[in-house]
Amino acid sequence: MAPPPFLDTDQSELTVDPGDGLTVTCKGRAPLSWSHPENFGADTASKISIEVLGNGTMMGEYASILTIRNMTSSDTGRYRCYYSDTLPSDIEDSYNAASVYAFVKEASQLFVMMTPMNVLTTQKYRPVTIKCLVTDPEAEVTLWTKTPEVIGGGIIQNDSKKEEDSGTERYMLFTSVLTVREATVPNGGEYVCHARNRAGSASDKIRVNVLESGFIHVECADGNTTQAMVGTRHKIICSVNAYPEPVQLTWYKDGHKINKSDSNFLIKARDQRLNILNVAPEHAGIYTLEAHNRDVAVNSSVQLLVYMKPTVQIEKTSPHFQMKGEKSVLTCTSEGLPEPTFSWFWKPCGGENPLRCEPSLQAAWQVFSLRNHPNEPLQLQQEMSSDTDGTKVYTSRLTLINPTQNGFYMCTATNRYGNSSAVAEFLVTDVPNGFGVQFDVLDTVEGDEDVSFSCQANKFKFTSPTWHHLYPDNVTEAVPTSAIRTKHTEYSNMVVLTLGRMEVEDAGKYVCMAESREDGELIKAETFLNVEAMVAPTMKVGLSDRTVDASNTTSMSLTCLANGVPSPEIRWFRDGEAVLGDVAGIQLEAGGKRLVVERISAEDAGMYTCTAVNRAGSVSSNGTVTIEGKTLGRGAFGQVMEATAFGIEKDKQCSTVAVKMLK
Repeated sequence: MAPPPFLDTDQSELTVDPGDGLTVTCKGRAPLSWSHPENFGADTASKISIEVLGNGTMMGEYASILTIRNMTSSDTGRYRCYYSDTLPSDIEDSYNAASVYAFVKEASQLFVMMTPMNVLTTQKYRPVTIKCLVTDPEAEVTLWTKTPEVIGGGIIQNDSKKEEDSGTERYMLFTSVLTVREATVPNGGEYVCHARNRAGSASDKIRVNVLESGFIHVECADGNTTQAMVGTRHKIICSVNAYPEPVQLTWYKDGHKINKSDSNFLIKARDQRLNILNVAPEHAGIYTLEAHNRDVAVNSSVQLLVYMKPTVQIEKTSPHFQMKGEKSVLTCTSEGLPEPTFSWFWKPCGGENPLRCEPSLQAAWQVFSLRNHPNEPLQLQQEMSSDTDGTKVYTSRLTLINPTQNGFYMCTATNRYGNSSAVAEFLVTDVPNGFGVQFDVLDTVEGDEDVSFSCQANKFKFTSPTWHHLYPDNVTEAVPTSAIRTKHTEYSNMVVLTLGRMEVEDAGKYVCMAESREDGELIKAETFLNVEAMVAPTMKVGLSDRTVDASNTTSMSLTCLANGVPSPEIRWFRDGEAVLGDVAGIQLEAGGKRLVVERISAEDAGMYTCTAVNRAGSVSSNGTVTIEGKTLGRGAFGQVMEATAFGIEKDKQCSTVAVKMLK
């Protein structure tokens, strides 16, 4: 076993003047540590330093130097050097440690405060030690007890002299310590320490509380309810008064333990203060501080109400333009606690620049409601939903049934903690997406044909559009101004491009361009136009002579097919006279390519001609049709070719017969 450590001073007590320092060196055969007086506070901790000199390599010796700077009366007490592996219960053993008692002799402070407010608390039948500590080793100390019974269960350490004075007990103490081994309730009360030295005298009081059992009192600063705004830092502070210590403190939210590793919270001040670092709606709830020691367990709860100034954003059916005559919905969403109320406002386009839609400075925002807009069909509705994290989201929808006005819509959400607004530009357009090309023809046209394109651009967002021709060889040129016609609608600028008598070299890509008024970005819409050269018609399927037996069939069809560019039109003639499809008994089918004669008769005979015609020319085909049929008789009006009888019944004498005569 190693010998006890030793100090570099033989004195058991040292006196230090205020402001001076103290340096003590301790040596031993094993690693060393230091203990400080019970009244050792944070101020002393900042002034103390320990330097380790030896590490056992030189003759097995270890050394440690304790230095305390700028000492005050509160630094008075015993400083003890001991082997680091000594059990706490054995540190005060003189064989395991070496110590020195330092007095910081301060004339204005004769006593050393041992506990906050000089209050000692113990439980019934447990020991309590009353210390009258002074800063002057030469001071005489007297302890006045509450009653003579106080010392009945206690001892006075070292020598003392007992005196009686008017029914109280007075002890002249040299070591200034009174220990009551088994304190009882009567031992509680006020004890007075009186000290006297050459400079004068002073008194100090120590209150002793002897409890029947342990206790815990928990009280939170905000009572049962506290409130916080979203985005702020909030503290829930509870004070805990308990005996005996230690007291174990645990925080819960809605019954679930809050771990100290949770990044949403910071637990400080010996676990009595809960910091919510960035308040969010989900932090609302019941917070409980549970405290327990070896005798009792209690808890105290605080309800946190989270409030939030509303946030607002607007979404439109179409992010940029609203098509004229089509229903449009503006959706205003807000997060706010408590629930916000919504208001809608409207303002027309204004400003100094007529080509820009800007909020009018002269016009005030108009409240937009069903009452003050009876001529503008609309709907208003409000609802509440929840995000995946449980946050409540409130929504107001403004539905415009038939929007026609350009302007701005503002949505405002308000609760008692403030309001927020969002403004949405509302531009009505008569062309999809505010810009586009419309065609009057197909992608392919025949030569010598007239074509027309129109390009529209929203007048607030884009400059007036222009047309350009990109030839197949990638050469671009502006189209002739003579081919351009400009129009203006309430919402758009329109440029109509008309090209007459198209030729093959007019084929290519036609591009409409406009610039954004906001950032100058060029926007384009284009179409490719193919022009086919004109080809005179050629007959693919023509007519030929034919004989039709009227007694075997009741109808006749003639077909004529022709090729050509443009696609030829088929015209029909009989004996040089045009055959029209709207005459009774005659039909033109397949776009005029087939002639159908219903209920054929002898008068339908003759020379039929089909002529294919386009702008490049024409071609004809002829065929003679002969009608043959059985003769049914002759009458005053000619030869009978057909007879139809109806109304003939066997039991009647009278009947009627209709006949068709060939003149």
